Amino acid sequence: MDILNILCKVSLFAELDHTTLESLVPHCHIRHLQTGQQLYCAHDIADHVYIVAYGRVKLTSSAGLLTYYGRNEIVGETGVISNQPHHCTVNAIRDTALLGIPQQQFLDFIHQYPKVLFALSRLIIHRSQPEQQLTHAMGHSRTLSVIPV
Repeated sequence: MDILNILCKVSLFAELDHTTLESLVPHCHIRHLQTGQQLYCAHDIADHVYIVAYGRVKLTSSAGLLTYYGRNEIVGETGVISNQPHHCTVNAIRDTALLGIPQQQFLDFIHQYPKVLFALSRLIIHRSQPEQQLTHAMGHSRTLSVIPV
């Protein structure tokens, strides 16, 4: 799996060049989840941010479904930035691979590249809008039909 190629496709890093993103690559590790496997649970310590390389994850809270995230989307960022436990549970809804970036390395990176911090702030604000949560969850809906021939 080409970590640099995945990082280049993440909207959070859109304003950064390849050389800058290469400095983040050594800190990334790949984590594979099978369908139904949990990435983290609500109230777990937020010690990594994750980028979905492929697959799809579902975010739930005690109130129910929050949203889904798919390829090139970041998850776990609010806990890492706020230094608070995760506020939701994340499970893979299909076989999924994620890039994990440890909290301290992510924080060092956004301090070094403020453009990423601004992009992350915009993302968190956007995701916090109630109408965006429903739109985002619905925007990732997929239907697959198998028709015998």
